[in-house]
Amino acid sequence: MSRNAALSCDDHEIGNLMNDEQWCVGHLFNLRWPDGFVCPFCGHRERTVQPVRKITCRLCGRLSTVTSGTLLHSSKKQLSLWFKAVWWLIHNVPDLTITLLQKELGFASYQTAWIWMGKLRLALQIFVNEVSSGTVIVGAGSLPGKRGRLEPHHFLMAVESIACGRMTGRVQMARVDSVDALSAAGFIKKHVRPGSTVVLPECLPFTSLTDMAGNLYIIDESECAGTVLDDLIQQFSLWYERKKYRPVNLQLTQGQLNEFCFIQTAHLYPDKCRLFDRLLAAAISYGPVSAECLSGAAQPERGRS
Repeated sequence: MSRNAALSCDDHEIGNLMNDEQWCVGHLFNLRWPDGFVCPFCGHRERTVQPVRKITCRLCGRLSTVTSGTLLHSSKKQLSLWFKAVWWLIHNVPDLTITLLQKELGFASYQTAWIWMGKLRLALQIFVNEVSSGTVIVGAGSLPGKRGRLEPHHFLMAVESIACGRMTGRVQMARVDSVDALSAAGFIKKHVRPGSTVVLPECLPFTSLTDMAGNLYIIDESECAGTVLDDLIQQFSLWYERKKYRPVNLQLTQGQLNEFCFIQTAHLYPDKCRLFDRLLAAAISYGPVSAECLSGAAQPERGRS
């Protein structure tokens, strides 16, 4: 396989390729190091190294693998199984459950499937957290607490749009304890690229925000942006109610918001093979993650290329 080769095939072809472990190693190698192998330990580049699973650096002499320092670090399973898991994820949103993943991959252990699902969802998080740009509609929403709980679930939203009332780009959502000027400003700083035009609803706390990071803030007096956000909230509410969560997950989680954002953003990638590569790229862009990190106790450290 030549360097920088993009994956382009139908479901039947990708199924055949994923049964070839060497092809999977070569494809991930080229995704991670399109300009030649870079040692994760010393940073030495070797352009002549052929795509293999294990590589010994000629400068520092340390052994690394194509998955070293990534979300797939130290996995004892074949790389082809990880490829199948990512392909399954793309085709089964919004029905992502640990039980279905366990059945699809043939795992005997539910715990193993739980860890894999956590890593897949983290790859989704990395993918959906890419910043929005251009004209971005920002607003807030809430859902009533489940099963009689009184406290509502609050969240902030950002939707890329190039025409009033028409969603055309990525969707981002973040769980917040309360919608105030501080949380709204922090959300915009994290999720909107500087220089963008930010369209805000004509209500507090958004009317109290001031321009920052080179963004132009526009208050939407026509309520056109509000229609876009209302439609999104309605879609999310219907999706959320259809999901069957365990009692421990009665509270709205960021992972659930990420899944929904992935559903909304996936339409930007009609070529599922391209989306597959983007998720693989997300998985190798971050470092190893512990079970505690997967359960939300901490954030993964950013890996090296």
